[in-house]
Amino acid sequence: MITMKLLACIAAGWIFACLCSLSFAQTAIATSPSMPTRIVPNDDLNKKLLTAQNSSPGQSREDYRLGPGDVVDIAVFDIKELTRTLEISAGGKITLPFVNEITAEGLTAQELERALAVLLEAKVMKNPQVTVNIKEHRSQPVSVLGAVQRPGTYQITRRLHLIDALSLAGGFTDKAGSRIVLRKALRPGASPNTTATSDASQIIEVDLQELLITGNSRLNYTIEAGDVISVPLKVEKVYYVLGDVGKPGAYEFKESDAEVRLSQALATAGGLLRTAVAKGVTIVRQDGNGKKSYLTFNVPHILQGKHDDVPLKPNDLIFVPNSAAKNAAQSLINGLSSIVTAGIIYVR
Repeated sequence: MITMKLLACIAAGWIFACLCSLSFAQTAIATSPSMPTRIVPNDDLNKKLLTAQNSSPGQSREDYRLGPGDVVDIAVFDIKELTRTLEISAGGKITLPFVNEITAEGLTAQELERALAVLLEAKVMKNPQVTVNIKEHRSQPVSVLGAVQRPGTYQITRRLHLIDALSLAGGFTDKAGSRIVLRKALRPGASPNTTATSDASQIIEVDLQELLITGNSRLNYTIEAGDVISVPLKVEKVYYVLGDVGKPGAYEFKESDAEVRLSQALATAGGLLRTAVAKGVTIVRQDGNGKKSYLTFNVPHILQGKHDDVPLKPNDLIFVPNSAAKNAAQSLINGLSSIVTAGIIYVR
């Protein structure tokens, strides 16, 4: 009789505490502040970018091809009249005394030196010593936009590859997504993995992980004048885990994940603490109209395969209550060893 009364008291206490716990859980869910998302910075990608940029195939500045708008310094030894600074015209030409117009577009500085020397030797002097230096690069702009440290337009001063251009822009910000969109002028022999658009350009999508982590050199495209590189912002999709877990907070849906299920989310958040109410894990879900729904799950049953492991949706809030009733029951059980088994029946 005493045992039955004692068990009845425990049960009554358990029910009362559960009601209090449920009320506390709903209050905590309704009033819990927004948690900072566990966004992983792109430090690793930037380190890989630096390493890849150092080993990226390239050519020296001597291989730069001149174009309209470039400014060159021309000097002819011992002939001051031919020493001057010239801008290459829109037609790709420069004009010098004695040689009139000469096409500079498409030539390297060294090739222009040789072309001028040939003309001067034919008309002015023997064995002329011509020097051409590029003073300003203006003819080959490339734009790097989006989630990079220094977005803007850069002038190509040597042969550039995609990795080099991203490095010029300072690497990625924490908001960078997992892909790059490269827009190139449509040229003969376009790659079949590109999408042609109506404005005589083609779109190439490059996976950042494949380019930098895997090191797929085929994705390190050559960058040419007029190309536009865009690093889209990632779409931040997160879920929240609050309450009696090891690491409460907000967690990203990784783009590589097909889906995240409840058990996986709890494991990512450090697992349930010893005092957690595993039977009363609640997902708070809000629809597009702002209406909230409360879904409660028995985690042990999920782990045992008795219930489906529900997939999460963006902005789901998972709450794991810490039951005061369970703590109280645990204390009673510890003090009343003669009815441990009975006590477990009520609290498990």
